[in-house]
Amino acid sequence: MSRVEMKTVTTVRHEYRIEMPAYRKDIYEALQWADRDMKEVGVDNTFDDASIVTANDDHIIVYWEEKK
Repeated sequence: MSRVEMKTVTTVRHEYRIEMPAYRKDIYEALQWADRDMKEVGVDNTFDDASIVTANDDHIIVYWEEKK
């Protein structure tokens, strides 16, 4: 019997972008918006990795991913 299984996962990435330089108030606001939106769709936002903060050359980006 084979132990191979196939799975297809579709993920939606929700991003909240803040132009740099950024005020800490804006970063807190983006995190709050992400928490609010996660709650609305039933995603548990209490874990450390519920949302991610990263940056590119122009923006600080707070994001979370929703599996469909």
